[in-house]
Amino acid sequence: MNFIPFENIELKSSLERDEIINVIKNNIKENTKVGISTSRDSILDFEGYVKDYKFKLKRILRFGYNAFIPIISGEVYGKKNNSIIKLKLKFHKLVSLFLIIITLFIGLLILIPLFESSNTKIKLDKLDKITQESFEKGFISKEKYESLTFKEEKENWNNYVFLITPYILCLIIFNYESRIAKDKFKTMLRINDNIS
Repeated sequence: MNFIPFENIELKSSLERDEIINVIKNNIKENTKVGISTSRDSILDFEGYVKDYKFKLKRILRFGYNAFIPIISGEVYGKKNNSIIKLKLKFHKLVSLFLIIITLFIGLLILIPLFESSNTKIKLDKLDKITQESFEKGFISKEKYESLTFKEEKENWNNYVFLITPYILCLIIFNYESRIAKDKFKTMLRINDNIS
């Protein structure tokens, strides 16, 4: 499992470089704008484009919608009967930007109360000291002293769970979707060896 929504992989094939490019061209729906939206009117598994020995693909969904499908960018290197396909799988730029903004926003929501609570704690410590002095001098009763003493609050871990949950969900979705995309890509090229 990857811990960032990005993956570099390398596939080895016994096909020649031009054969690999032709197989990719013949098995994708031509779309020069690989974005968040996906066409559904194709029986093929991928949409995208090929330019020289580079390509950019995205898996086609038959139903539903998923903006978190990784985009595959790749390049084919090689000689006769020994080609290497280097792939990069990552989220669309808008999805990545959205995730960064959400994470920063949630982080700010967590940090603001922390700064406020540190200022409040200093003020409460001063009030506790005054209350203790009043109790020791006999100005207030024990019951009144205990009701006026501020108890230290336990740290709320819900905020941290709230921060990390979108990250974990994105990783789960990315790893699931990238595994499907890699398997379909290997099937398309009839590659049987393991991905490195």
